[in-house]
Amino acid sequence: MNTTATPIARGVQRVLNQFFDADLKMDGIIGKMTLAAIANCQPKELFWEIKKARIRYYHKIAKKGKNHLFLEGWLKRIDIIEYQANNKDIK
Repeated sequence: MNTTATPIARGVQRVLNQFFDADLKMDGIIGKMTLAAIANCQPKELFWEIKKARIRYYHKIAKKGKNHLFLEGWLKRIDIIEYQANNKDIK
């Protein structure tokens, strides 16, 4: 794992602000305002914007030190993540 929950929450807030016209404080807390902004999005659109943001993040951190050695693996892992709507098999 290369990221903890708070940066991930900030990333979601950043995506909501940039692509869905939310006006959230990027505090890394998934509270009422962040949940309301998520509820106002089309789930599939939000999923793809978060995934693209994650890819951009991996490319950014790959420029630091020897992180470029891990980029291919990170991108392979993100590539297998797919959008699933109302899938009852997900637990």
